Amino acid sequence: MKTTKADFEYFKSKCELWLEVLSLASWEVYYVHEKDDENMAGCFIHYAGRKATISLSTNWRSPVTKEELSRTALHECLELLMLPLQSQAQARVWDSIEYDREHHTVIRTIEKLLFRRGGA
Repeated sequence: MKTTKADFEYFKSKCELWLEVLSLASWEVYYVHEKDDENMAGCFIHYAGRKATISLSTNWRSPVTKEELSRTALHECLELLMLPLQSQAQARVWDSIEYDREHHTVIRTIEKLLFRRGGA
């Protein structure tokens, strides 16, 4: 299966929506649409610069639908939400203050989303 330019534009629009919902506006996000035989999409970050690239592969192993493009966009944005924690955990120099800050950023984001659904 191949993704089209229209699929890519739809995917980007869904990413932009999720970036806003997940309060990830502090990231400078770029998008690429290129062949990747291993992954349908990906998220790559430069943590120090708060820059990210979200990719959509031109090759998919399953049918390309709006639902799957939307789900994949959400997945990649959740990757962006979590990658700073992973980056901190893998850092050669452990910075507990920076890790704690990223940890609580994730908690506050999820808290905000869930509280809207069932809060007071």
